[in-house]
Order: sequence, then C-alpha cells, then structure tokens
Amino acid sequence: MLVIRRLRARNGRDEGVALVAVIGIMLVGFLAVGMIASTVIFTIQSNSRNTSGTQAFIAAESGRDAVLAKVLAGTCSLTASNTNATQPPLYSASAQTGVDAGHVSSVCPSTTVSNTLVISSTGTGPDGSTATITSVYQRPVTYTNQPGGTMAYFSGEFLATQSTYTGDLVIRDGNYSCNSHSVIDGDLWVTKGSVDLSADCTINGDVYALGSVSIGNGAGVTIKGNVVANGMISVTSNKAQVDGSLLSNATISVTKGTINGDARAAGAATVAAGTVLGMVKSNATPNPAVFVPDLATVYMMTTWVDLPLARASWGSDVKWQTGPCNGADVMTAATQTLSAPYTRAGVDYTGCTGPVTIKLSGGAANVRQDVVFLVAPGSTMSVNVASNLNSTLTPQPQLFFIHGDQVQGNSAPNCGAGSASDSLSLPNTVKARLLFYSPCGLKQSSQNGLVFNGQFYSNNDGNPHWVHPDFTCQPMAWAPMLDLGCKINASTPGSGSATPTVQPPVLISQTEQ
Repeated sequence: MLVIRRLRARNGRDEGVALVAVIGIMLVGFLAVGMIASTVIFTIQSNSRNTSGTQAFIAAESGRDAVLAKVLAGTCSLTASNTNATQPPLYSASAQTGVDAGHVSSVCPSTTVSNTLVISSTGTGPDGSTATITSVYQRPVTYTNQPGGTMAYFSGEFLATQSTYTGDLVIRDGNYSCNSHSVIDGDLWVTKGSVDLSADCTINGDVYALGSVSIGNGAGVTIKGNVVANGMISVTSNKAQVDGSLLSNATISVTKGTINGDARAAGAATVAAGTVLGMVKSNATPNPAVFVPDLATVYMMTTWVDLPLARASWGSDVKWQTGPCNGADVMTAATQTLSAPYTRAGVDYTGCTGPVTIKLSGGAANVRQDVVFLVAPGSTMSVNVASNLNSTLTPQPQLFFIHGDQVQGNSAPNCGAGSASDSLSLPNTVKARLLFYSPCGLKQSSQNGLVFNGQFYSNNDGNPHWVHPDFTCQPMAWAPMLDLGCKINASTPGSGSATPTVQPPVLISQTEQ
C-alpha cells in the first residue's frame, strides 16, 4: 500500500496499481496452468500404466486359453509361449494336472477319469508390466448310462434288512450281507468283497463277487440268474434255489438246495444232498467265472463323480434364483413357467452359512421342469418335501439335490468342514425323479420306510445298512454334467467295455498376482 501511495503521489494516476494486478493475475494463471498440466500428465501416465496392466492381464488370459487348448488336444502339450512375438499378446503359460489342485504334476490328463488342471500364465503389457494368473479347472469324465443310483458308494459292510431295490446294486468296497427279507430286482455286483445270504433274499438277476458267495442258515434264497464268483461258492440251505449256474474260479460245495443250471469250478465241485440239474464239473478250464464287464471296469465306472457348484457348469439354459437361507418354500422354482432361453431352473444356496433346508411345499401346482438345488460344502443339507408332488410330464421331471463336495477332482466323497450327515423327508406321493447327492451321507433313523424313486448318490452314512427300504432306480441326466443309468450292462453295450466321455473343462477358480 505504501508503494502505491507513492506512485499516486508522483503522477496522480493508477497505472502502477494496474500493472501489479496484472502481474499477480499472470502468476496465478501460470500456477493454475502448471497444476492442471501436472494433473493431466499424471492422469495420462496413470491411464497408460492401467492400460498396459489391463493388456498384460488380457495377455495372461490369452496364454491360459492357449495352453488349455493344447492340453485338451489329441497331442497333449503342457506349455504355450508367445514371448518372442513383435505384436501383443505376449504370454508364457504352463499347465499341471492331477486328481485335485493339491496333487498335480507335469503329466497329460487322463481320458478315463476326472482331472483337475492348474494353469499358470504370465502376460506382458506394452510398457513391460506383467500380470500372472493361476486358473484351476475341473474336467469331468463320464460314461453313458453311468451307474449312479446303484448304491455304489458305501465303503465297508453293506447289510440289507427289509429292503426292496430296483436296479443293479454295486458294492464297490466291502461285503454284502442279507439277513432279512430283501429283494434286488437286478444284478448284484460286489467288486472287492464277498456275499453272505442268510435269510429270505431274492435277487432277480445275476450275482457277481470278487470273493466268496455263501448261501446258508436255512435261508429261502432265490437267485434268478447265475452266481459268478472268483472265490468259493457254498450252498447249505435246503430252501435255496438258483435258476442259473454256479461258476467259480475256486471251489463249489452244494450240500442242500436246488441248482437248475451247472456247477463248474476251477477247483473241486462237490454235490452232497443238494440237487444240481445241469453239469457238475471240477477243474474246469478255462476259468468258468467270467465277468462281463470285468470287476475292475465296474469299479471304475462307479467312481464317485465330483460335481462343481459353479452356476455356469450347469448350463446356459438354467434360470437361477438365490435360495432363501431361512428355509422358506421354493416350490415356485419347479412350477414357474419358463421362457427362452431357459428350459431348466436352479436354486443356489451356496451363499448361506450354517444348515440349509430345501423346502418344497408341493400342493396342487404341477412340476413343470427339471430343477437343481446347490448347497455349499460347509453347510448341512436337509431336504423337506412337505406334501405330495405332482406332474403331468412324461418322463417325470427331475429334481437334483446337490450337497457340494469339499475337494474337487479327486473322485472321492469329501464332506466339508462344519457339515454333517444330511437328512431327507418325503411324502407318500412324489411324481418326480430325485437325485440325492451327498458326500456326507444320510444318517437318521426316520429314513426307514421311505419310498425313493430316482438316484441315491451318497457317501457312507456310518452305518452298515441301506437307509432306503424301497428304492427304484431311474435313469437321470443333466447335460453336460451327468448321465446316470441303472444297469451295468447298459453302460457297456456289446463288447462289455465302458466308453468314457470327456466333458468340457469348467473353471473353478482364478487368482491374479
């Protein structure tokens, strides 16, 4: 202010004041322009880095896709690289395979059993920045009419008490025992154990066993087909009747009962008080017990199938809804009218923590389509069909109750931490085919007496007995995940060999570094 007053005092005009004001404004302008320029330059540089980072990530995904295509090709290759190219994308990727993500190595995947693929891929952006992703895929291998509802997944002793079973029954591990009135309307396969029939047991098919077959203790056993065993066959009940032949790669002893066919053994075949209407032959060659398909094939076909919970793996035609964690009724998922592109429905409970109840109220409305229900491994699944289910569809619609497996890709049931054996409650009438899939099993006494129609695909429930006294196996399929049949021979037409189908890989998880 002092300077301004002096200028004014000399000439009486305001030019000095204006000059100082202009210079001040120019300085402010220069500062503002500098700040704006710095901001613009910083933004441009940030955008450039972001763009390069994005391009590096895209390049990494390109490498992942490239090595995945090579792994799945007829001539398997586990690496893919484009680092020497002059144009993007630049990437380097490699794959490992195994039964699960924790057990992988640098080997080509099997085409006969399900696999897990772990792919690591690094992409490079224009400025040299890199991005690395690790992707985990599951590649299921299935079989046409794969025997699923054959109760094949119980490990240890299997005891049939007051039960009726329609479909081939496969005991993969352990023995089969029948100590009370029970009916198998199909073939019995015991791939790693023996058979003990000590009551009024009816098998309307053949019996195949790796070990021995014992028919005794006054049992009123009726077998409509052959008894084929790698071990000894003994018949000690005068009420026993076998309409087919006894074929053993060890010895045969018939002291009571009636055999309408032959008794042929690789060792000694002896008949005491029993009756053999056909030929009795000892030291038969070649080995008379022939398994078609062989027991190793049956064991392989009935391996546990790990089902992923990712929605995308269940098909693009599924209309999804989020399952209510409070156990509210979800019957509308089955009765709603779907429009293109949807032909099936899904209810996803995987976001729930703690026990999950899937409630279907039934009632007058008809089930209109197939429905899948997904429950996370850490939950316990309770299926409650509260009243009769009706449908006018032919064949009957399918309801898939899927309790997720904790470990994907190891072809074994793994019950998730925090979970427990599941439960199932059904009404008298269910006009639908049910798939009950549980790596945790089904264990509660109230299950006795249930009438089940469909596929029971479950781990051992901890007890040596079948929990469904009246079970009718039904073929069920959900493309591309499952194709489950009820007859072993339907899975191995003609030659007796099973033909595996390699399904498209499903992305289970992906992480970025």
